[in-house]
Amino acid sequence: MQDVNTVNPSNCPLCNGDNACFNLSDKDEQACWCKNPDLKFPESLLKKIPEQAKNNACICQACVLAHQKAINN
Repeated sequence: MQDVNTVNPSNCPLCNGDNACFNLSDKDEQACWCKNPDLKFPESLLKKIPEQAKNNACICQACVLAHQKAINN
């Protein structure tokens, strides 16, 4: 099991892929993809995040979209 010190904040805690989070960037002029109002982060998705990664790594867009598609079907 990973502890909080081994969680990579650049990787999605669900698929371990690059989360492309611009909130972690020092580039203020670029808004993160997660600010898109069409994307939803429901509790059912957030519950999938391993405890050690909560508030330490962002979910990637692919996982958000896959979850959104799954709950809409």
